Amino acid sequence: MRQYGVLEATDAADGLRKAQGSQPDIVILDILIPGQDGWETLQLLKNHRLTRHIPVIVCSVLRDRDLAFSLGADEWITKPSTPQALLDLLDRCYTLAHKRGASKLWYSPVAER
Repeated sequence: MRQYGVLEATDAADGLRKAQGSQPDIVILDILIPGQDGWETLQLLKNHRLTRHIPVIVCSVLRDRDLAFSLGADEWITKPSTPQALLDLLDRCYTLAHKRGASKLWYSPVAER
């Protein structure tokens, strides 16, 4: 099983800063996050020159998968989900991003851990 490092963000602005500065291989984004609408955060990630190449997994209780993909999400997982389902998505996204080097992730705040 692949091991992942995690960078946690306290809110949308913190997550955007960390994504731009750390250049993670994958971003897991909850749509219901403090400080900014998650849809806007997704658009900012996908439109910024430093982060547009980073795969984004949207993880949410909302059921708006089509909107997520139309705004640039690479994968979608509905909360609650199983740890294995999330790991499977991470593995799939990591395979796409692997060309860039070592695994680093940032994880947006979520209700349950």
